[in-house]
Amino acid sequence: MADHSVKHLVIGGGIIGCSIAYHLAKSGEKDVVLLEKAALTEGATWHATGLIGQLRSSRNTTRMLQKSVAMYDVLQDETGLNCDWKKVGSLRLAASKDRMLEARRLATMARSFGLEISIITPIEAKALFPYIDTTGLEGAAFIPSDGHVDPAGLCQSIAAGARLHGAMLKQGVKVLDFTVVGGRVTEVITTDGTYRCETVTIATGMWSRELGAKLGLTIPAVRSSTSISSPSQSPIAPITYPPCATLIEVTSARAVINIAGPEARDVLAAASESDVSSATFPFATCRDILIGAAPVRAIRIGYVGELGRELHIPTEYALHVYDLLCEHGAVHGIRDIGYRAIDSLQMEKGYLYWSADITPDYTPLEAGLGFRVHLKSKGDFIGREVLEAQKNDGVSQRLCCFTSDVELPLFGGETILHGGKVISLASSAAFGVTVGKTILYGYLPDALCGEATFELEVFGERHAISHPPPLYDPDNIRLKS
Repeated sequence: MADHSVKHLVIGGGIIGCSIAYHLAKSGEKDVVLLEKAALTEGATWHATGLIGQLRSSRNTTRMLQKSVAMYDVLQDETGLNCDWKKVGSLRLAASKDRMLEARRLATMARSFGLEISIITPIEAKALFPYIDTTGLEGAAFIPSDGHVDPAGLCQSIAAGARLHGAMLKQGVKVLDFTVVGGRVTEVITTDGTYRCETVTIATGMWSRELGAKLGLTIPAVRSSTSISSPSQSPIAPITYPPCATLIEVTSARAVINIAGPEARDVLAAASESDVSSATFPFATCRDILIGAAPVRAIRIGYVGELGRELHIPTEYALHVYDLLCEHGAVHGIRDIGYRAIDSLQMEKGYLYWSADITPDYTPLEAGLGFRVHLKSKGDFIGREVLEAQKNDGVSQRLCCFTSDVELPLFGGETILHGGKVISLASSAAFGVTVGKTILYGYLPDALCGEATFELEVFGERHAISHPPPLYDPDNIRLKS
């Protein structure tokens, strides 16, 4: 029988664990308990640098850090503890013209995130920090809301806030083991007895690997390098894992070669004795074929909008298959291509890029992938209610394609404007050689999806962009021929 019964159990008394407990309690959650095996901040938090910089390449991460700064601004008034938060601003110095371009790109990205930033002259930078030698300095990017904080003091302030809102923080309590029932952690066994709980959050930094091992989980050891508190607005899910799951590592056993292009089937047919015709091998199917002496698992799918096969080959046959494809493809002008070429082709086709167009910030329906969401055939899962509501009521934003007739130097993150107002950012971008246009994608508010003309800020300059229909083979005729 359990000695304690709680709703939310947080393991780890560093900056992240205390912040999770604080936000759970402040949002109204009851029975929030944090366990720390030593004393608060005695892990990696106390020796963090304490530098608070908000601008990141991810909009969601930047937004989270902005909320952290907003929390620091009021934390002392809320808890009565001084965390030595100094909002002095940050300077990113540019000592070359290329670095200055990078600073302007960062400024464009920051504005798309709603983060105040200014490009200033060397003299203005020296006025802010007199120790700067302006010799050879081109300028700087200044973010006035960045600053520095005492990591241990901040953690203690957040812990005080957690207690203020009803959370209980226990120090000197070590987690020994877990009880798992039906793939869920139901109890945590500690030096303070057994805790029955509904949810468990492991926030123990580099020690998470040891706790994960007790659950059969492999958690990478990550060294903390910052004291930034990351308030979570997402629900904390119970730790679950599939019972009796057998996973086999096959990464080193297989090599993958993609062959793609209008004549890909002709090359494959010449190199293989197997029937690779469209009738036998239709789009979106998988077949085991022979290429020379190699047994190959071929998948008819592509990421460039043309005929193609993804070939999964036993590693020892990879060079043999590659040589045969090159030999039989020489007459067709076969070439090796890299990811920049793939990016250009997939942008023309309208294929989306994981980690850029598709991220945890957006839903499949917002990304235009609703046809892949099968709510009727699936059971319960995290996020199901949101997807059901979006299917019934529609979405508030949609991923859209934009083009410019000018070849622009884009990297993603550039600001999209409409009527002079910032409305979004470029999630991905490339130059489409086939269509002769710069192509980019970005999420638009649903009310603006019918508009045709927008602006894009690139290195501080604005360029007209349009919102066209799909650019290349919209009916997939070439892909499925």
